[in-house]
Amino acid sequence: MKPAELAALFHNMMILLDAGLSLTQSLRTLADEETLRRHRPLLVSLYRDIEAGGSFSAALSKFPQSFNNMIVQQITLAERTGDLGKSLKEIAKQVEEGNDLRKKVIRRLSYPAVLIFAGGAVSTFMLVFVVPQYEKTYAESGAELPGITKVMLTLGHLLTNYGWALPLVPVAMLFGLKAVRRSPDLSLAFDRWLLRLPIVGKLLRNVAAYEFISVFGNLLDSGFTVAEALRVGGEATRNRAVRQRILMIYTAVVAGARLSTEIKKHSGLFPAMVRQLMSVGEKQGDLRFAIGHMRDHLRKEIERTTAAMVGTIEPVATIGLASVIGGIVLAIYLPMFDLISSTGSGHG
Repeated sequence: MKPAELAALFHNMMILLDAGLSLTQSLRTLADEETLRRHRPLLVSLYRDIEAGGSFSAALSKFPQSFNNMIVQQITLAERTGDLGKSLKEIAKQVEEGNDLRKKVIRRLSYPAVLIFAGGAVSTFMLVFVVPQYEKTYAESGAELPGITKVMLTLGHLLTNYGWALPLVPVAMLFGLKAVRRSPDLSLAFDRWLLRLPIVGKLLRNVAAYEFISVFGNLLDSGFTVAEALRVGGEATRNRAVRQRILMIYTAVVAGARLSTEIKKHSGLFPAMVRQLMSVGEKQGDLRFAIGHMRDHLRKEIERTTAAMVGTIEPVATIGLASVIGGIVLAIYLPMFDLISSTGSGHG
């Protein structure tokens, strides 16, 4: 399920439960919803499992691609406490907030991505179709070609002869990434490398911290202990390097250490504001209030870092593409100017 569909599912289920419908009746109703039509087999499987005497959490756990461990754990606790509606509301809110933030980041990055793609397409078209036409003209005239023209002609020949291999590059990268992700050690090393990248590393670190803090806060609201919320929140974090460090904090807290003390030991993982707010919240005995401020701070940091990254990419991409296209234009016209000059001097 897409995040928007998942949020809609739990939000609508909460409304139906509040209206007095049973869980199976709610799932049956949602299975007939037009917006969730393509997930009907999944929803039918859920209510059939419950009708057969199974629990809702056990039914959800059969579909880990749609319902992660954090969701299953929250539903499990809600079944024990009998407060399923509240948990569904918290899950829907968390998914919606994460999805909204993801959309904002993608929207910001879409313009430079389109700019680079369009510029690359124009440059490739000129090198493959335009420059070779002038090559024939200059070859017939016997004009001496400047260095930049020779370079562009070589690039054009390479693209003409081997351009078919360009689409294979992203495909090979995708398969390579999947191979890395299948190996726990390689995946951990790759995620560590990502966090060390300039600008991008800071963005990914803040995104991972935001994911963890959001899940951690929701689990505390649902009734989880700090230790259990740490474990489940850590496991819900996608970056393996961040997940490993959070689970190290969990191990230390279970052994009796203070949460704020352990978080301060991992200064590279959480911004100073988050570390300080965690310490204040722990001293005041109100972590949930502090977590709300942490979540807001991290969201703003992610938006600020994304804006800074786009602000860096846009001028670099514009200058780079202008240089390439300008170089192609020079490669086309410099020999023409030399040819006109030599013709004029010959008449003189």
